[in-house]
Amino acid sequence: MRVSGDVDLRVGVGLNIEAIGGIAGGVRISGDIDHESVGRLWEVLLDLFLCTPIVVDAAGIDSFDACALAPFLTVASHTEGDPVVVIRNPSRSMRRTLNVAVPDGYPGLWIEFTGAGPGAAHRLTELLRSTRELHAATGTVWERAASSILAARRAQAVHAELRHAVSAA
Repeated sequence: MRVSGDVDLRVGVGLNIEAIGGIAGGVRISGDIDHESVGRLWEVLLDLFLCTPIVVDAAGIDSFDACALAPFLTVASHTEGDPVVVIRNPSRSMRRTLNVAVPDGYPGLWIEFTGAGPGAAHRLTELLRSTRELHAATGTVWERAASSILAARRAQAVHAELRHAVSAA
């Protein structure tokens, strides 16, 4: 299969890459991206580099880890403000890796959730997850602040007792 000129898309080990019709530089990736198949992903992304932005439909990715992230970040790093790699509807595995590796995003790498279908569910799921994490973090901060206030009051009381003992002596 060929996409946008001379880009040859073949099926790799546990990895399927196919062209998205009507989008120059658009590919749909499904399957597992691991140390065995990441080489094929490198080839495809580098072949598509001149077709920026590269649009990747990632809803079908089953397994995605740190070694799978490297090609996306490397290609995305060659940006001057515009997106170089657009990842549409990342799978749960891919979102988890992105959230851990680049929680604040990455220059040249854009994440999109499109349509009213699975993308909308992903947006809602991410909103709920981030809200739960924020709520938990806020509770932890309040607990630490309360224990710090108690510790400060105890330290003041000990300090006052020591000052009183020193002045009495």
